[in-house]
Amino acid sequence: MTTPPDQPDDTPPQGFVPPAFGPQDFEPQGIPPGYHGGPPPPQNYPVYEYPPGYPYGPPPPPPRRISVLMVILGPFLYAALNLVIGFAAFAGAAAADTSGGSANAVVGGAALLLALIAFGGGTLLLLSKNPTARGLGVGLMVGWALVSLFTAGICTGINPEMYAS
Repeated sequence: MTTPPDQPDDTPPQGFVPPAFGPQDFEPQGIPPGYHGGPPPPQNYPVYEYPPGYPYGPPPPPPRRISVLMVILGPFLYAALNLVIGFAAFAGAAAADTSGGSANAVVGGAALLLALIAFGGGTLLLLSKNPTARGLGVGLMVGWALVSLFTAGICTGINPEMYAS
């Protein structure tokens, strides 16, 4: 192989042996030579010992503050309660309408009862120290919001068109 005349010849001379490099020769800048090795510490070197009774290993995990499973199951429980109370309210409103009573009062009372169950009961459950109860409290409130959203407020009684008659 010949090199063109405008480029220098990079081939080492005949019999050249490169020096042997070890990991100690490739230190980043600023680390003194021999930093990673060296003599052992002197015999009277103080050794830190843990206090007696020190729990070795990682610290225990923090206690759970809320049950995620109950936050997920709470809306289903609220939907079941809403189904039963809502059916009873519409049956009561139909009976009140035929007997000359106010159907709006029955539906409004059911709406108030559903909101009281969701937010009053949910708040009381949130004040508990039990993570399962706290999760259920949040789940009831989320359930009220989801049922209101998915049914345009008809099943929770917050749709004003229900009361216009």
